[in-house]
Amino acid sequence: LVDKGSNPSGLINDQRGAGSPRANNARADIGAVETFNLVVRNDNDAGMDSLRQQILDANAISVDNTITFDAGFFSTAKTITLTSGQLSILSNLTITGPGSKILTVSGNNLSRVFEIAATTFLSFLTISNGQATGDGGGIRVTNGNLTISNCVVTGNTASGGDGGGIGFSTFSWQLSVQNSAITNNKATDGGAIGSAGGNDITIQGSSLTGNVATGEGGGVYVQNGGGLSLTNSVVSGNTANGGAGGGVYFDCLLYT
Repeated sequence: LVDKGSNPSGLINDQRGAGSPRANNARADIGAVETFNLVVRNDNDAGMDSLRQQILDANAISVDNTITFDAGFFSTAKTITLTSGQLSILSNLTITGPGSKILTVSGNNLSRVFEIAATTFLSFLTISNGQATGDGGGIRVTNGNLTISNCVVTGNTASGGDGGGIGFSTFSWQLSVQNSAITNNKATDGGAIGSAGGNDITIQGSSLTGNVATGEGGGVYVQNGGGLSLTNSVVSGNTANGGAGGGVYFDCLLYT
């Protein structure tokens, strides 16, 4: 009965009313109410059972949500290649992948991978080949706190902006990087991570290697306040071709 119905009248909500959409996963259920189970079951760019569709459904519900991945389909390595633009997260969301060696979400060297405008937790996936003009080649944060855990962020580019891997286009939020690798990304400032102001960055048990800035901060670029904490982490082999801080460039309130 799940995803087997239709919605010919174009109803917005199910029988429960506001806040309960009539159609989830691009298709209505048979029955008076919709189930709400955000599971990715294919590696398509869009449509039913795709990661994009699950994010769209999560955005429509103003509560904290979690997206998981079908263990059968994602039992072997898969790449979700984005062909219709970045994935935009607008409400608080946790995305728990099947493993960074199993799932890659690729910007296809055409678009950024994620744009985040709410508190978000990403784990157990690889984010690669994002391409953006401005901040955040792989991930751009415009609002909310971001945690990445057991992830790989690699091969992303922010042309003319901060943060090849992860970039902030806003102030006074927090980034936590845990047990992750941010490698071979490129930006104007902050090859791996770039923050232009007021954001606190915590990096634990992670590695930042092989990232390149055409300006300052080959690994991390932090400016205009905020804080930076590095614990049990490796920052090595990064390059700032046009300025200071091959590993880290910081102008901040706290550095530990």
